[in-house]
Amino acid sequence: AHPLVEIHEAEAVTDAVWHRPGLAELTTRGGRYRARLVVGADGVRSLIRHKLGLEMPRGRRQRFGVRAHFAFGDHRPLEDYVTVQLDGLGECYTTPVSETELEVALLLEKPFMKSFGGRLEEAFDAYLQDAPAMRSRLVGAQRISPVIACGPFDVWARRRVADRAVLVGDAGGYLDPLTGEGISLALQSAFWAAEVIDRALRRDDLSEASLLPYHTRMNQATRHYKFLTRALLTVVRHGRLATLVAQRLSRCPELYSELLAINCGVRTFWQLRPRDLYRFLFPR
Repeated sequence: AHPLVEIHEAEAVTDAVWHRPGLAELTTRGGRYRARLVVGADGVRSLIRHKLGLEMPRGRRQRFGVRAHFAFGDHRPLEDYVTVQLDGLGECYTTPVSETELEVALLLEKPFMKSFGGRLEEAFDAYLQDAPAMRSRLVGAQRISPVIACGPFDVWARRRVADRAVLVGDAGGYLDPLTGEGISLALQSAFWAAEVIDRALRRDDLSEASLLPYHTRMNQATRHYKFLTRALLTVVRHGRLATLVAQRLSRCPELYSELLAINCGVRTFWQLRPRDLYRFLFPR
């Protein structure tokens, strides 16, 4: 670690105040800390975003996530890719997180999430037992974590910057975990935020106007990502259409890679190659 950097782990911020003029003040159970600038990287339920008054109304379509981790005692080899199962309730994702551990996550619309209320673990286990593909997939597995729920998604900030404050990652906006771009976007936003913050500190100007280029760049980078993700959210509502899209993308790996780059905010639709689109729309 840098000699001038202090790290305080497991010390969640419980309050944040921006004195005018002066320093920001953060309160935790361990004490109070003052800083010239606060970087809010505290997730989709960001306290910093809330304290800055930057919350936007939620989207009309509300989706929730439910997940748990499973371990296999027989040390069977796990696939090195994510699988997705679609059914009438939503999507079920399996993601290997180690050689013997599997994460299972459900993405559900609000009407279906109501059946999980007050009985989260029971409803989660029942869902997996009622899904033939998941029941066979988890034979011999033991759940090794609590069942955790999160949502609703589609949460955004009016701006990602304010005087002496920057919102990074999910704190600045989160649409849906459908396409798994969260970590990539968070790392990209942190890189761009660091560039703007460095310039602002060197100029000794931490005003909203000085930090605004970060917000502008993030808006530009996520415009096409939002469009693509909302389109996919529409597709997954229709099983046959989702199957058709998946089959065609499996035959167009180059297009699939480009779409993933768009979803991570590093490319745009205008950079897609016409020949890849043609192969997708008119397969041989």
